[in-house]
Amino acid sequence: MNFLLTFNDRAALVGDMEGKVHTVTRATQVPVPEWESQLRAAYLEPEHGFNEEGIAFTNMTGDFRFINGEVQVVRLDGVKPYQTYADEAAGLSIRAAFLSHLNQWTVAD
Repeated sequence: MNFLLTFNDRAALVGDMEGKVHTVTRATQVPVPEWESQLRAAYLEPEHGFNEEGIAFTNMTGDFRFINGEVQVVRLDGVKPYQTYADEAAGLSIRAAFLSHLNQWTVAD
């Protein structure tokens, strides 16, 4: 499961399930219109974030606490900041964040 973060006529930035980004280049024999179709078929679409600071998340830890006689699940709330991923030679750049506990990439709009 890899995510299509951004692309142009020559290359694409793809995010994997380990939070790493790599570049995939278009083969010269593949026409440009077919390139986009191949990318959309091969990779998942990331979520889109609208917060400039990053993507808000909640993570249930699996731990429990007793608070005022009630059992409550411990959760972590936070904002994962966007990072800039780029391949200057391919003319690609994107601000994105990977939430490992959700196995999800989010790109900044």
